[in-house]
Amino acid sequence: RWQLVIAGATRNAADRARCEAVRNLADSLGVAAQVRVAADVPLDELRSLMRRARAGLHTMLDEHFGISVVDFMAAGVVPIAHRSAGPKEDIVSESGECGYLAASESEYAETIVRVLAMPAKEYSTMAARGRARAARFSEEAFERALVEWLVADGA
Repeated sequence: RWQLVIAGATRNAADRARCEAVRNLADSLGVAAQVRVAADVPLDELRSLMRRARAGLHTMLDEHFGISVVDFMAAGVVPIAHRSAGPKEDIVSESGECGYLAASESEYAETIVRVLAMPAKEYSTMAARGRARAARFSEEAFERALVEWLVADGA
């Protein structure tokens, strides 16, 4: 039995109102038991949610980078990210080796079903590739690349 959990921080009253609107919509559609809005949860609870997650949805159009997508991958959660900007260009490849890209509602829906139905071995393989890819964005990797660049530049 699956549940959609929307987790994240709220910045202001407009964000909190948006959370309430999602709760109200889920209630009006009769799916409130399958939808949880987890706004501003403590870090320990967020970590627990990530450990139990099977797919991580990222829907922001043209996000410059997409750190939440990297967080999903580092946690072994298969990302389903928006096919634009940073997630497309820098993080998730079109090959589907470590996650998926989508743009339309139907693409997201089809991809969610694909991930939820994925055999355990295939899921584990994809999650492992995602973790390895996420390591490219670690602090250590950036530090190493900066030092290599400075040495190559003669600084």
